[in-house]
Amino acid sequence: MDDKGIDENNPEQIYKEMSKSKLTRQKKEEKPMATEPDTVKAKPGLPKGVLNRNSTLYFIGKEISRSIRYDTPFSAIAFSILKVTPQKPVPKGAIKRDDIINAALGEMVKAFRDTDIVGMLDKRRIIAILPMTKETESKIAMRRILRQIHAEPIQINAIPLAVQFAGVVTVFDKDRTATLKDFIRRVESDI
Repeated sequence: MDDKGIDENNPEQIYKEMSKSKLTRQKKEEKPMATEPDTVKAKPGLPKGVLNRNSTLYFIGKEISRSIRYDTPFSAIAFSILKVTPQKPVPKGAIKRDDIINAALGEMVKAFRDTDIVGMLDKRRIIAILPMTKETESKIAMRRILRQIHAEPIQINAIPLAVQFAGVVTVFDKDRTATLKDFIRRVESDI
């Protein structure tokens, strides 16, 4: 305050200086906006609403803890792509495996409820966690989702692809799969 010539007994001067400092910090922290929309590129990766493997495992662990503590049911539906059939010729290199999985995930996320959690179990397998859902309801949900995603071909680079999925329901059982590792092992063996 001495360096800037501010009287330490004058609250008005102190307030003005603090305001200036705050504005200066805010300007430094602001990031410049792109001037043209073409310069902003979408990041490659999972579609919105889909968790990566680590996040998926975290939420499964939380659901296991909740189920053990409050004795509530939960299920998981695991999906795996069985077959991809292009409905017209595909130029070499036009479609990658990740493109197919991401497009399928984008369609799949739309089919689930807001309370369900969709994520990746590994590079080829998709899992959905259905809190407060027993086996019967989970099987109904799985059939509905499979019917919905098999109804229309998935479009990638204007190429329609018929993607066939396999699905399996795994219900949490605190006596058989009390840990995250046990539950994941059971889901992987079921699929």
